[in-house]
Amino acid sequence: MRRLTLTVAMLTASLLFAFGAPDNLSQRLRNHIEYLTSEELAGRKAGTPEGYLAGDYVREHFSRLGLLTFERADYFHNFATTWESGVFRNVVGRIEGKESDSYIVIGAHYDHLGVKKGEIYHGADDNASGTAALLEVARLIKESGHTPRHTLLFAAFDAEEIGMYGSHDLAERLPKGSVTVMINMDMVGWLKQGALRVEGTATLNGAEELISHIAEKHNLAVAPQEFERGIATATDTEPFAKRGFPTLTLNTGSNSPYHKPQDTSDQIDYEGLATIVKGVAELTMAIDNTPEITPSGRIARKHSAGRDGLDMGIAAGFGSNYALYPSSAIVGKELGAVQLGLSLQYVRGHFGARTGLLYDHRKTIVPSDMANPSGEGTKLITHRVTIPVEVMATTNLSIFSYYLGVGGYYSRLLSGHGGSAGMAANPNEWGLQWSVGMRVADIFFEATRRYGLSPLYSAGDNMMSRSAICTLGLFF
Repeated sequence: MRRLTLTVAMLTASLLFAFGAPDNLSQRLRNHIEYLTSEELAGRKAGTPEGYLAGDYVREHFSRLGLLTFERADYFHNFATTWESGVFRNVVGRIEGKESDSYIVIGAHYDHLGVKKGEIYHGADDNASGTAALLEVARLIKESGHTPRHTLLFAAFDAEEIGMYGSHDLAERLPKGSVTVMINMDMVGWLKQGALRVEGTATLNGAEELISHIAEKHNLAVAPQEFERGIATATDTEPFAKRGFPTLTLNTGSNSPYHKPQDTSDQIDYEGLATIVKGVAELTMAIDNTPEITPSGRIARKHSAGRDGLDMGIAAGFGSNYALYPSSAIVGKELGAVQLGLSLQYVRGHFGARTGLLYDHRKTIVPSDMANPSGEGTKLITHRVTIPVEVMATTNLSIFSYYLGVGGYYSRLLSGHGGSAGMAANPNEWGLQWSVGMRVADIFFEATRRYGLSPLYSAGDNMMSRSAICTLGLFF
């Protein structure tokens, strides 16, 4: 039954798609890209007059197509950011669906890098290609006469290159559970170099089968992937994915000279881009027509980073350790410290809690004679289990997050050797600690300072421990 329903939906979309399908699609795509990459637009940097001209161009085409505005009197959705100065503008149009509060979002960012050292970074593939595709997908669907079940939102995002702020702005204003899928086109102009990569198929039930059927029909080479995997890369799907919305990101790879002045309009594969546009238009209508195409509830691991919830991982660190005599202000010689173990954290919004279970190997110099702490010293080596506990504040930003943790720790002695005769390391140690760190997807880096408040030794002077540790960890 499901295959029959899918076939009927695809046939319906194909018939609708056939009517009004233009013969000069490749030329229209070329016209869009040549204007967006022209010297007049000077690289379309977000927040600049040239960036505004690019937004005006998208708005004009949405208006000519007869798209409705969304939540505003105009197509522009102005927004500002905490970290970047200026006013930025998404351009959003819609085709109203029977279910007005249920959405399919088709998006692409229109900003680029502007001018650097006198050279224009034209951004033909990144992402004039996606912007042109967005305009033509909207045209094909509008001219097909398709009456959607879901409301179709066509979103041209601003400020992607400086932090995906535009897609964040739209994603945060759509209620959770309201988006069937967000389809994003970012760098789709180099099909000549291989296949169209469609990442995120596992986030939507039935997506891969549907995509394969449409690709076969259009003789379009595709490389489906269940999830987005690049830890160090991100695109406008991310804010939607982090809100639990299914996402499909489309790109033709990184073979183009993106983020270079050589990314110019003459390098684009216009016939290939036209094929992609036809496929995306048909895919959008087929998803809209098929009730069995539903969110799977699955999400890429990279998109779960920074979301509210529990994360567990492994961590390894190294640093230094020394002894301090508070009563005499004497500081002992600094030696090495190593730790390895598990890290656990829970985040909700911009706050959370962290703990862990760490093997803690430390070296320090202790006095040979406790009666003379400033005299000759000997090395003491300890092996401990340490449990840190911190409350934390985090920026919780996209793929990059910064955090600060403050709390304490408890350390239990496993074994120790060295030191002077008659001395024994204290089996129980506790103290205060603070950490500052950065998380990149599932990888985190942090620096921690520990201030022991209990004596290092079970007898003798009230010597305290001080440690500084740099840690690299991975959540899984």
